[in-house]
Amino acid sequence: NGAVIDSVSLTDDTLSVSVENGATIEFVGENGVVLKTVSGNSGTYTFSGDEKYVRIRATDANGYKAWTQAVVLDA
Repeated sequence: NGAVIDSVSLTDDTLSVSVENGATIEFVGENGVVLKTVSGNSGTYTFSGDEKYVRIRATDANGYKAWTQAVVLDA
């Protein structure tokens, strides 16, 4: 049990994620700054071009978390 990330994809400049257990999804940048928060089973983040990286953090209703490694958009 706990937060589970089903899939992550990067298409052009958009990072997409699918999670189980209806989670809060956060797209986190450098120094832990939360760039976007989404509730539900999926979310997307479009890179603005200023980010060094974006990491995904999913939290389920019980507070369990799952993370991805940093995703870097090639310049």
